[in-house]
Amino acid sequence: LPLTKIPSNCYKYMFKDCTSLLNSPNLMKLDSLTTGVYAGMFENCKSLKATPTIDIETILNPFSSICEAMFRGCTSIKSAANVTLNATAPLAYMDMFLGCTSLKIGANITATSLAMNACRNMYNGCSNLSYIKMLALSVRTDSNAGHLADWVTGVAPTGTFVKHKDATWDITGNSGVPEGWEVIYEDDEGNQTSATMVSGYITTNGASTYSLRRSVSNPTISNVNVGIYGTTMTTTTDENG
Repeated sequence: LPLTKIPSNCYKYMFKDCTSLLNSPNLMKLDSLTTGVYAGMFENCKSLKATPTIDIETILNPFSSICEAMFRGCTSIKSAANVTLNATAPLAYMDMFLGCTSLKIGANITATSLAMNACRNMYNGCSNLSYIKMLALSVRTDSNAGHLADWVTGVAPTGTFVKHKDATWDITGNSGVPEGWEVIYEDDEGNQTSATMVSGYITTNGASTYSLRRSVSNPTISNVNVGIYGTTMTTTTDENG
């Protein structure tokens, strides 16, 4: 599909209900996007094995459901790691992967702001989903305009959620970070650190030794402040994780 500038709803429902479709066509990176460009494009393509590479940078129409239900009901897709969503608009990604029961890795949502209902129901019913990256700095929670309303209802009970290091929101549950998931933080350069923090005072008499254990899978310990009590800190690596 070679077009780089296309009208509204150009590919809407293009392959909808093609239940034997195994592979998607290559999608050219679009200079800009307008209303409904990819809406329902592969909906219910139950044999589709993978998502095409998608890189969304600019959305022209302020009310643009560009990818609404794009892969809804695609029960064979396992990863959306090649989907990067760096722009937002109302309803832009609503229902995008709803009911994708084999999906384990979600899209890279790198937009630092979200619009009304941008991700409503996005991963609803993705029962095997265990990895999400969503770098928005703030999130609205009201029922009519919430950014993430019911977006992770029914996902896996454990997983990893990547947030921006400067994110100010702290919501858990079906409209935020799934209950029981680990949270890690990412900076603008893509460096990730664990959300696990150790804090407090070491006030034993004389010099003290403070040891932290770190795992091979996440060996970085940061923001450790040595106080006025002559504290000595050592770190060890647990090879068993």
